[in-house]
Amino acid sequence: MRQVETQYPPTRLLWLVPFMLIMLFGASSAAQTLLPLNTEVSGAVASSDTVSYLLELPTPGEINLHITGWVATLNWGIDYDRVYMTNASGDPVWIEEFGSETDPFLSHMLSDPDDIVIRIGQAGNYVLDLHSGDYRNTSGDPLTQQFTITAAFVSTADVHEVNDTPEAARSLEIGATTSGYQWRVTPTSEVWNDEEYFTFNVPTPGVFTWHLSNWTATLNWSADFDRMYLYDTSGAAIFGGTSTGSQTDPYLRHMLYSDTQTEECTITANLTGPGIYYARFHSGSGYSIDPWSLSTEFLQVDDDHEPNDSVETATITENGVEMEAWQWKSVGQTIEAQGDDDFYAFTALGAGVLTVSMTEWISTYNWGADYDRLQL
Repeated sequence: MRQVETQYPPTRLLWLVPFMLIMLFGASSAAQTLLPLNTEVSGAVASSDTVSYLLELPTPGEINLHITGWVATLNWGIDYDRVYMTNASGDPVWIEEFGSETDPFLSHMLSDPDDIVIRIGQAGNYVLDLHSGDYRNTSGDPLTQQFTITAAFVSTADVHEVNDTPEAARSLEIGATTSGYQWRVTPTSEVWNDEEYFTFNVPTPGVFTWHLSNWTATLNWSADFDRMYLYDTSGAAIFGGTSTGSQTDPYLRHMLYSDTQTEECTITANLTGPGIYYARFHSGSGYSIDPWSLSTEFLQVDDDHEPNDSVETATITENGVEMEAWQWKSVGQTIEAQGDDDFYAFTALGAGVLTVSMTEWISTYNWGADYDRLQL
């Protein structure tokens, strides 16, 4: 099966072709024939002529052009056969490596049969042109091509699109499952580099977990690899703690490949405060006609004593009364829950022995780290 683009996006070519060149190499001046999707159609085109089809795409998706009976012109020195596709603006959806700004074909010198895969990132009308090339018999007489063509279509309709910005973020319901596609909205074949923004609201600090399945990861440091970002209510990136990015690219997680045990990518964030957060999934060079699936869960860390990180905000205790609390820094909206300080105040009725009993406390047995300690 012939692919019309590489896995990683090449440099984009500018479309600067004058109108007369479009008439020569691109769209035919002949009337366009509607090419129904998923239906075989018989066609004919004279030597060095072009037949033009109209495709009406109801959604973004992938087209597999299956062409049979076509005779290729395997000669670079004459008018060889080639395939073009333009969008409603007249721009080519793709230019293959042997095409150019002046002759923007997406395929050439077809086989019999031939399958050409064309990815389209937006619903709408598109024009497909098949140029015959200089097709002649052994006597040199021009011949008419007789062929069949089928435009098999796979939809990548994403209910969340367009959600490429924080302002267009879609709401995530905690505990629910949603799905979508790594498929950018564009009237071209450049469907990679999709952005998915989601927003969610948590009532307390706690552990937020994303379970991402069937995601196409880009396991290549030299490419635009996929990554996930987290932002606070103001839109500022939350970086630190378990982040793997940097100050210049503060992603929370990168290369979201599936865990071999669960067949999903699990991402967790220790949120230090309640409120609205934003999650951004950057597809990078990856794309797929298979949908990804995303589910979420949230474990609350609801410490009634917080904030009690100073003498001024100390929690008043009573003698002999058991209290429940968490080792969880609950300040602002970060993912750095470690380093919590809990201040408690009590009144000594006289001289005596103070006993503090603690259960399920997690100690840090490392003199080189910020180990836990009790001060009076």
